[in-house]
Amino acid sequence: MKRIAIIAVLVATMGASTLLVACGAPTKPVPAPSASATPSTLTMAQAAGAYLAAAAPVNTAGTAFKAKAAAWPASETGPEAEADAQPYIQADDTFRMTLLDTKWPTSIVADVHALIAADARVTGDYSALGSLNVFGESSWEATVEADWTALESTVAVVRHDLGLPAATQY
Repeated sequence: MKRIAIIAVLVATMGASTLLVACGAPTKPVPAPSASATPSTLTMAQAAGAYLAAAAPVNTAGTAFKAKAAAWPASETGPEAEADAQPYIQADDTFRMTLLDTKWPTSIVADVHALIAADARVTGDYSALGSLNVFGESSWEATVEADWTALESTVAVVRHDLGLPAATQY
């Protein structure tokens, strides 16, 4: 792998975007969704709390993955990189499933579904690390950058919908 180029893409995209999913605490306490036998549509305040709770594990896994990627040796292989990405990929899969299972306010359902789709593309990018070769790295880099940009946009829309402050970067 072109270690320097791949790491630069990972650090740039994850550094700018991983915490977009959940960072930036709400300006006032957000009630958690109540447990009930039959889930009902959440209020906007409950939805904001549910979103932040669902995103927290992705942020933790993303931070750990970014640290691993920054420490990769020059000899890091695609399959090794993909193995390092697995905790992030799994956390991200859980995040999307949680978003799908949540009863969002009707006014934001389309935006949440757009976020889910954009997020799935990014997860797919990291799942492809194992099959990268010298001939496909440039294409992968361009794809992951475009996919992260799309994810950033959809996250910003959903956060705005939920009344959450803009996400911060680390």
